[in-house]
Amino acid sequence: MATVRDTTALYLSKLARTKVLIVIAGTGLDQIQYNKRVGTNPAYSRLVIMKSPNIKRLLENEVVSEEVAHAIDAGTFSSVLKTNSRMLFRSIIPILNLRFHEEDGFSGEIAKRRRRYEDRLVEVASIRCLMDHGPRHYINQNSVGNLGGAKRDELLCQAFLYHLGDAVQRRAKTPISKGVKNKTLEELNRIHAMKNFAGIEKQGQENIFSIGLVSEEGTSNALKFLACFGLSCEIRPAFGVEFEELTALHFMRYMQVQGYETKRITLKNAWPPAMKDTAELLRVLNTQKGEEEFELEKDVKKICYVFSQGTPTAQGGDVLALLIHADGLSELIAIQCKHVAESPGQQGVRKWWNSLGIQLDEGQDANWNLNEGSAHHPLLGLSSFRDLLAEKLGVASSDVEIGDRIIAASFSTPSAASDFPVPSDPRARVWFREMLEPTISIFSLKEPQ
Repeated sequence: MATVRDTTALYLSKLARTKVLIVIAGTGLDQIQYNKRVGTNPAYSRLVIMKSPNIKRLLENEVVSEEVAHAIDAGTFSSVLKTNSRMLFRSIIPILNLRFHEEDGFSGEIAKRRRRYEDRLVEVASIRCLMDHGPRHYINQNSVGNLGGAKRDELLCQAFLYHLGDAVQRRAKTPISKGVKNKTLEELNRIHAMKNFAGIEKQGQENIFSIGLVSEEGTSNALKFLACFGLSCEIRPAFGVEFEELTALHFMRYMQVQGYETKRITLKNAWPPAMKDTAELLRVLNTQKGEEEFELEKDVKKICYVFSQGTPTAQGGDVLALLIHADGLSELIAIQCKHVAESPGQQGVRKWWNSLGIQLDEGQDANWNLNEGSAHHPLLGLSSFRDLLAEKLGVASSDVEIGDRIIAASFSTPSAASDFPVPSDPRARVWFREMLEPTISIFSLKEPQ
């Protein structure tokens, strides 16, 4: 504001006759607004909060061609990053406007050449390593770029946790069943206990709101993508494998904001494979141990390995994670992913728990130690994989604890009228759609039928 006053005085004394109009474009002004105005004398200012760029208007003003405009809207990543003006004008449009995209080695009708050009631009706009120039350029040119690396990482972690905590807290205030509410509050307490969440501030010059990483009036999908550090993907209705991928990416970012280094590994086999005979299953599991060729770093702390099952027919968790904590203790987590429109009802949910090695019969406490039943084989697979991890770490199996079991579902937290049975043990966790924010809302998601 002092700069505005000095500039106004200078222009009035030398250039302007009666009035000076100064336009300030930037982020953070919405944090100091008063009745849509800013400054010590609000009567002399007006705050206009800009929304996402209008591609149709850019086309009308010939800023972009029809082909480029179509690619921006249709591209997997450009359609997300276009919601931020700086990313759109400094990265996406310049990349798509490059003349060499028009080079065509085939002769033929002009209409066919144009169609190939359009298709190429959509492909370019859907390539992660090209389009991520947008967020990379943004954090180096924006006010965030003036911060040190550690402070920048801290603020991006805070942005992620702000969106996650806000989504879960909003849902926790709505009518939901007692068991689900308890689980939701447990997750919320975990978020609030994280160091980076506790560091979120709304005052001062260097916080996620003042430098424009988060807007309380609605953060763009481009900035959510940045908060996730690019760990997100598109998911289509009924494509369970895509939801498993998104869950794995979200879990990686969830651990990163807690200070863990993350690594991704795809397994060769299913742990466990779908088999009916227990003796045969044990034999196959033992054989599989020698077929997995991945390596784990020894004597490294605060690291998270995220494993994807080798086949879609695994009888256990779809995503497995090995956490090696700061104290050196190791924990194996199993996540069952369900990409459906709504809860399948009591019996369906109980089967979900079975696939994580937990038997939850009606009217009884959950059984975590099984020697038979439908949850027995998933538990055998989890135990066998735990033994493999211990062997690769060079420790005893007892040093790798089989820890939390998580159901991750793409639908919102069910209402109070829904019956979603959950074990009371805090090791049994449920991640509904809200617990997958902001990762799941970055790309447009139609509810699966």
